[in-house]
Amino acid sequence: MVNNLNKGRPPGWEEAELFSFIEDSWSNALATFANKNIICRRLDEVDQIFLKVQRGLSLSRMKELVPALLFMRCFSAYRSMVTLGLASPTDAFAVMRSCLESAAYAMYVHGDEKLAEVWLRRSETKSAAQEVRDLFKQGLVRAAIKAKDPKVASDYGQLYERAIDFGAHPNEQAVLTNMVAGSLRGGGELQYSLLSGDGPLLDGILRSAVQTGICALHIFSHVFPARYDGSVRAELVRVSRDF
Repeated sequence: MVNNLNKGRPPGWEEAELFSFIEDSWSNALATFANKNIICRRLDEVDQIFLKVQRGLSLSRMKELVPALLFMRCFSAYRSMVTLGLASPTDAFAVMRSCLESAAYAMYVHGDEKLAEVWLRRSETKSAAQEVRDLFKQGLVRAAIKAKDPKVASDYGQLYERAIDFGAHPNEQAVLTNMVAGSLRGGGELQYSLLSGDGPLLDGILRSAVQTGICALHIFSHVFPARYDGSVRAELVRVSRDF
């Protein structure tokens, strides 16, 4: 992949508010990495486990297709969650939910070719879409995780509800967290912080991102046990400590 960061910015980039915001987001991410290097190191260690599981992942049977696709979606969502979390924590919670659900769906359809086919055919007809909505309810998905690993199911539930509370749904904590203090009083202009400085919100999403990655990897250890050799499993246990 070509690295364009060391090149001059293209004409018009720096004049647009939107793209200036993206530059500010990148600057915020660098500052977060510099100031939160311990938790950022743990985020990278989780990422390295994702990479180890992903490398050489191939399909020996068609029933592994959907879980494998969902693993890649989960891995992508993990990186997107971290990217957003470093600069704009509230928005990272929406991707946190996506990361969790991708892992959970993989566990749910694992070994069930009929269920996997239902998922693959979702967009074909209205009735197919309704069937997916009926079969892929959170209660059923969580029950599938609990049947394999009650501890991971409990962690998944807590993280999922946290994601909903703080950004995956437009709930009050997600909306009010970024309001600038005092801007709701006195009839003045509403002020909303799109980028986050240091504080509980930033610390919360960084820790949640680590926990989400760990939870997802534990779920996939039941889906692709052969991908978790002794060293990978030991590394997952190590990075899970204190989280």
